[in-house]
Amino acid sequence: MHTSNKNLTDIAGEEFTASVIRDLQAEGISPKAQERVLALVGDAILRRVAVEILAVLPEADRDEFENLIGAGDGERLRSFLASHIPDVDRFIYDHATNTYEEMKTRMHEQQQGVTQE
Repeated sequence: MHTSNKNLTDIAGEEFTASVIRDLQAEGISPKAQERVLALVGDAILRRVAVEILAVLPEADRDEFENLIGAGDGERLRSFLASHIPDVDRFIYDHATNTYEEMKTRMHEQQQGVTQE
């Protein structure tokens, strides 16, 4: 599943992507480098969201979900998900932000470990 910062912004909003740049202290890097950072973070988040979606989709519908992702038709994908997941936008947003918070926690723990060595 390929992603970009546009997809991350679509899922979590511009404020969220701006906070990612701040959290990673990436304000001083080039816009192109920021895009790469957001794409990496976004890819990890979207993969986790996809796993969470697969966990709640009936097994019979999982192939269709994967086909819709591959087709890149966001409107059809959203419609499909909405028919299976109540308040799909909240579901996606909650899992995206929770995943990012977990990433931040791990990053801070690793920084603490490096600082203490």
